[in-house]
Amino acid sequence: MNKKRRESISLILPVYNEAAIIEATVEKILLVLSETFADFEVILVNDGSTDGSAGILKRMNESDPRVLVMDNHINLNQGLSIQRGMAVASKEFVVHDAADLALAAEDIAPLMEKAIRCDLLVLERRRSPGYTLWRRLTSVVNQAIRKLLFPFLSRGIRDMNFVQIYRRRIIPDIMPLATSPAFTTPEMIYRARLKGYRVLACKAEYRRRETGKGALGRPHDILWSLYDMLRFRFYLFTLRKNQD
Repeated sequence: MNKKRRESISLILPVYNEAAIIEATVEKILLVLSETFADFEVILVNDGSTDGSAGILKRMNESDPRVLVMDNHINLNQGLSIQRGMAVASKEFVVHDAADLALAAEDIAPLMEKAIRCDLLVLERRRSPGYTLWRRLTSVVNQAIRKLLFPFLSRGIRDMNFVQIYRRRIIPDIMPLATSPAFTTPEMIYRARLKGYRVLACKAEYRRRETGKGALGRPHDILWSLYDMLRFRFYLFTLRKNQD
């Protein structure tokens, strides 16, 4: 029998209209994490689903105490759902993923060897299978704008919108102003660097979505994220001005 990892972990999954897959996803997570971690919790954030996901999550919560469920009464989007999950996470390390497990559950335990050497481990996609031309274009533009606005804070990290592993103790220090889906985690990474926390990046495998489709990349989300970037740029300007 493989020795279980001694680090405890909180895994956060935002859930929006995922009734077709979420039960199988959580069963997979519970099986894998039970085999690899001695202590863990799964935090499911129902982001205003209208397809019956809420009832499925409630049943899973009632059947397993390791499954915690939070409800957004309206759709707040991925960024705020992740933040809500982080606010209640209780384990030593916190990781977020997608309901379709873009990061395979089996990959979490091996990554802990790197996570224990830092305060925030940023996972960068080796490849992006299944991405549409529009999704690739918006990703490239998003990265270019971040590098333009935050050249020093972006240095050495290309992909900030996949998955990260955080030490829970640093989360209160790096909670973002951003509420948008595409700038919540970049701002947390930037804040960690500003605070002097140890931030490392490594490559990881991205699994393409097999059923349904993702909700990111809409024009509304792009404008929302741009607003958050500019607001954080202004915050850094005023911070530096006050220090001078």
